[in-house]
Amino acid sequence: TRPSTTLKRSIWSALFCWSAVSIILHAFYIQTPFVSMEYVFAQATQNLLSSENNLAHYWSMQANPLGYVWVSTLIHFLLGEPSGFWSYRLASLLGLVAILGAGAMVASTLKSDCRRAFHLWCALVTFSPLIWVFSGRATADVLPMGLLGLSLALVYKNEARTSGLASILFLFASIVKYHALLMAPGFIYIFWYQSQNNGEWIKRCGQFFLLPLLGFLLYLWGIYNQYGFFLVAETHSQTHKFEPANFLKTFSLYAGYLGILLGPVAWVSLLNVRKNWPGKWLILIGFGLGFGFWVDSLETMGEMNYGPFDWILNRSMLFLVKSMGAIVFGFLILDCIVEARKHKNAVAGFVLTVCIPFLLVCSASRPAQRYLIFLIPLIFYYLVFYRMQGHKIYRVVLGWGTVGIFVLANLFAVNYQVAQARAADNMAH
Repeated sequence: TRPSTTLKRSIWSALFCWSAVSIILHAFYIQTPFVSMEYVFAQATQNLLSSENNLAHYWSMQANPLGYVWVSTLIHFLLGEPSGFWSYRLASLLGLVAILGAGAMVASTLKSDCRRAFHLWCALVTFSPLIWVFSGRATADVLPMGLLGLSLALVYKNEARTSGLASILFLFASIVKYHALLMAPGFIYIFWYQSQNNGEWIKRCGQFFLLPLLGFLLYLWGIYNQYGFFLVAETHSQTHKFEPANFLKTFSLYAGYLGILLGPVAWVSLLNVRKNWPGKWLILIGFGLGFGFWVDSLETMGEMNYGPFDWILNRSMLFLVKSMGAIVFGFLILDCIVEARKHKNAVAGFVLTVCIPFLLVCSASRPAQRYLIFLIPLIFYYLVFYRMQGHKIYRVVLGWGTVGIFVLANLFAVNYQVAQARAADNMAH
């Protein structure tokens, strides 16, 4: 049976509501002065609008490709070149709406009534602290996941008329942030899962990746021809070089941080593993605590700090948070393995196929917690739609309880950001 028209309408109505909530709440502070590197993207946008095409300062400050600047320039052109901080942040906010839209596209294809699950997923994604903070900043962090999410959703729906659009969206996501390329295994997994024979998925991969590959190579050629470098400018080549010596440390930091960012909603994986392995889960928690001690002992590298919470939480609290994150990550991966192998859960297999290669590659160079934005919506989808289905108590206590914690964390983080931005602006003037 196909999804009912009523269910589809309710999903799209929910999307409209959560998109409106996101835009309205961000509108309260989207006009605050820039923080961190936002001004670099704004200056580059202004350079393109004035036809100067002088991006030397951008390349001296940024390793990201030009995709965000191009989208921001297009938005300014279409809106009549508005002035104000908000206009440069609009692309990131649209990225958040695109993530929610991608979730709606997939949820609308499900046969079961998933309206409550979709509302919870939207709330978790919208108020996830990392996503919320960066969807209100003029940086290339949320927009690429929005474009990538739409591309994944179109590929999942498997309609011939939208296959070309899916390829174009993947190309754009890659030109906004190179890390989008690391999500390619997710597309391959979907093609493999949907194919009826061994040769079909290979053919679909070739058809899908041809345009992004040619477009990406054309972009690299254009950048090299005009600015004289491939991928990143010489200024950033040392910062983002491969560092295999720190691989284990970096991977451990990513794992612990990802477990923290998922919040209590990810404890549902721990409960599931406990049910499947009743005599072994305490041993696994012991291993998790050991992993937590290891993560806690590591020196913070790159951009793996906890923002303002570094100054608020004492040593014991930080250890508790890091340990819990390490435990959650371990149980999440184990839960996905069990589900994929024992119960043939395709979504669990997808999460493993995407997350593990992504974290492994990212762990070979300078780490940044922002990169985890690519994984959070996908993991939430697995937890909410497949781990909590039929468990009202999990959905209410762990799911909406996590949303409440996220909202409180965001209130603090946003107030800190606004105060920081205004203080910097006052000093500048």
